[in-house]
Amino acid sequence: MLAGLLLGVSLGAGGGGHGGSLPHGPKVAAAIPSCSSARGAPTCPPASVPVTPSVAADRWSNVTAAQHYPPPGLVGASLAYDAADNYVILFGGCTATRCPAAAQTWKYAGGQWTNLSATAGSPPPARAYASMGFDSRDGYVVLFGGLGAGGPLNDTWSFSGGLWHNLTNLSSAPPARYAAAMAFDHADNFLVLFGGCGAQVCPRNDTWQFLAGGWKNVTALAGSAPSPRFGASFAFDAGDNYGLLFGGCGRVCPLGDTYEFSRGRWVALAPAVNPPARSFAALTYASVTNETYLFGGNAGAAGLNDTWRFTAGRWSDVTASLGAAPSLRYGVASLSSTETWTTSGVKRLLPYAPFYGGANATCPNCTGSAPTQTWILEPTLSGSASALPSVVEVGETASFSGSASGGSPPYAYLWQFGDAASQAAQSATHAYATTGSFSAGLTATDQAGVSETFPVAVSVVAGPTVRLSVQPTVTDVGRPVSYSGSVTGGTPPYAETWSFGDLTGSASLSTTHAYGAPGSYDVQLHATDSVQGYGDAFGAVTVHPLPTVQALPSTLTPTAGAAVTFSATVSGGTGPFAYRWTFGDNASNTSADTNHTYANAGTFRASVLVTDAVGGSSQANLTLDVGAAGGAGGSSVPIPVLLFGAVGTVAVVAVVAGLLLVRRRRRTPPTSLAAAPADGPSWVGEEEEPAPRSKRALRRDLERFYRRRT
Repeated sequence: MLAGLLLGVSLGAGGGGHGGSLPHGPKVAAAIPSCSSARGAPTCPPASVPVTPSVAADRWSNVTAAQHYPPPGLVGASLAYDAADNYVILFGGCTATRCPAAAQTWKYAGGQWTNLSATAGSPPPARAYASMGFDSRDGYVVLFGGLGAGGPLNDTWSFSGGLWHNLTNLSSAPPARYAAAMAFDHADNFLVLFGGCGAQVCPRNDTWQFLAGGWKNVTALAGSAPSPRFGASFAFDAGDNYGLLFGGCGRVCPLGDTYEFSRGRWVALAPAVNPPARSFAALTYASVTNETYLFGGNAGAAGLNDTWRFTAGRWSDVTASLGAAPSLRYGVASLSSTETWTTSGVKRLLPYAPFYGGANATCPNCTGSAPTQTWILEPTLSGSASALPSVVEVGETASFSGSASGGSPPYAYLWQFGDAASQAAQSATHAYATTGSFSAGLTATDQAGVSETFPVAVSVVAGPTVRLSVQPTVTDVGRPVSYSGSVTGGTPPYAETWSFGDLTGSASLSTTHAYGAPGSYDVQLHATDSVQGYGDAFGAVTVHPLPTVQALPSTLTPTAGAAVTFSATVSGGTGPFAYRWTFGDNASNTSADTNHTYANAGTFRASVLVTDAVGGSSQANLTLDVGAAGGAGGSSVPIPVLLFGAVGTVAVVAVVAGLLLVRRRRRTPPTSLAAAPADGPSWVGEEEEPAPRSKRALRRDLERFYRRRT
């Protein structure tokens, strides 16, 4: 809606204002006279002569996608760098369906827009195409005029500390106008206002200064001013140390002339090459690179999106050297300068120049013709990133590092490793879980919101493969276990380490080890290659106590020719077991339980040797007393009698004597002396001692006693 009106503005003085819209009049295209080189014909603007652009340090960056809550699409909004509060402030403008749009105050800082409308106090009334700049002398942002709902305005406002203040009653304001050019003259230390379109006079070419909170008309002192115009582009070129004004829309629309404002006076410049004529273009001084840039504008029949640089009194087309620029548009909100001073004289440099909104002239009356785009012009953000090593193995830790330069420091860094993992740091470490080729990258985002990603390629290969062999896996205490391993893949050479599970280990790939206590032990072979990739293999060993055997014969005193049963019982050890019986008569057997018959009488030494599966062994010994066949030998005397006889003949005699003595003492005494035998011992006193007997007789008595008992 507004864009179409801008193409049909009134060109004569005294045009009446219409609330909420620009003045109507004949189409600009019809009002521009044809021009030629013939005498008497209107002078045409110099043709654009493309020059080979020098390599520019600045570059365009679109940060729209990174904005969380941007302002609505606006045309003719006003933008200024608030050096006191250290952020960019935006106010006013028109939307595609409403002009002016409802008053809104926004700030841009840290790469994001923030709506301050609810906290900015009592703001100015809604308006578009107002003049706004930072007053370095007074230390606040100054807003003047603009196109309000009822027509052009001439009120004056300041913004500081996040709040708006009405200064209208403190100054003798210029007549109401909109689309006037305003910039702070750092050489003369005051704000300069020029031209614009008023309700009664449009276009205008009067010059005003704002100093110490008041306005002053300095038109008479300003020399030969530019022709009347509105929508001109104006910035203070700190590199050339004067105000620079270009183009606009006047009685000829658009204009393509260049002026400087220096020491309070206007001077027409005649550079060898001028940009194509335009109005409502953005003109910004970029302090870091010391360049003044002209972008876009309305060429009368179409919008522009070329970029020109002014330095040392010369214009040059740098469109091709600044990268992809915003699409063609005009009425873009932009700063007049990124260089300001505080009231204490401290220079403040904003390292980037923001641009917001604007109208697309290819469709001036279409809904949505005001794009919600944020662009940044700043020194190229560059950097580097690396991964060490760039070829890693699965599980191996790689170190990532990088740095950024240019742009608008400081930077926020984010590593993305290409496997869905990320880390917010300038330097990081990461280990990949799978093999493959990964595109990692370090993204650096500066304070303007510009981001660049510096890629790193990482190749992840398989680490070393480890295998082990443990023989045997079941063993006895003290028996050696053999360990062997193999390592393949990865990046040789390797370093191997065994862990046997009992707090001991070895650094040899093949080794042996014996355990000192029974139990279950976990075994590990760990291999590390030359790039710290690693692999592991695991095993287990069960350790038993050493075997112990017990030998149990059916008797230790067999008779020659009688069978003896021999049994072996094993505890501990690692089965299966091997048995070997030797009977002391040159005979042997390999069964756990067996029978053996001695052919001859005598004393024989028998034994059983048990050997388990891992070589552990145990032996039990026996002594057998074999009696003659059919004799008084103890063929019928079992192990208990033999063990009893082992006590010794003297003990046997003592036992038998004791039994006889007890028996005698239990006899019933006679009832009278007459009843007692005449030759027997008396019942009173000691009994008669028995006659001594031979050892053979005693043994015979003992055997008879045992037979009766059994």
